[in-house]
Amino acid sequence: MQNKIMFKNEDSCIAIKDDKMYILSTRYKDISSRALTVMSGFQIELGRDINDIITALKETRVPVIIKEVISNGDKSHYQIIRMHTGKVDDKLVATLLCNNGIIHSISFNRALIRDGSYRQYNILSVLHQLSVPYNLCDSTSVSRSEQLKQILKSVMNIVNNIEVTEKDNQLVAITNEDNLKLSFKFILNKNNNNRYELISISLAQ
Repeated sequence: MQNKIMFKNEDSCIAIKDDKMYILSTRYKDISSRALTVMSGFQIELGRDINDIITALKETRVPVIIKEVISNGDKSHYQIIRMHTGKVDDKLVATLLCNNGIIHSISFNRALIRDGSYRQYNILSVLHQLSVPYNLCDSTSVSRSEQLKQILKSVMNIVNNIEVTEKDNQLVAITNEDNLKLSFKFILNKNNNNRYELISISLAQ
């Protein structure tokens, strides 16, 4: 299958390369800082029409389907499902929330982190597994803000400032890259080595 550029706008486009799907910057000719890797060979972008993603996905050979499960007025929920192949059954990878057809947020299925049968044949994206220790002495950072900045910049192409707030066992980091303001929400899981786990990425207000 030939390489293909789809749904290009002033900030990004969807590129089909080697039967896989990537979000590229239209400014820098590289992977966009707006790109969120869901699984190997499959990226999405918040703020983009869900139908762009669904249509482009059909041009790939990535074993993924996007299924609408709830629709209530302007809001709709979609599941990203890794389809059954070989020894791997259908698995929910992530859930998308859309407002008027625009992707507003993504939440990863963290149960897959502990699913040995799935992980034997599939590599989870770094974002899917992202977490930080509650105790700062367990990291190389001197503040919560620095801790979040280090971890996010290590997994995404972030060059601008990151605003971090901590409240009620919750961390929120807000970034603004390529005209897209994103909010990363972490929740403290005291049952899992006392770590803040990334539970959602959404468009920031």
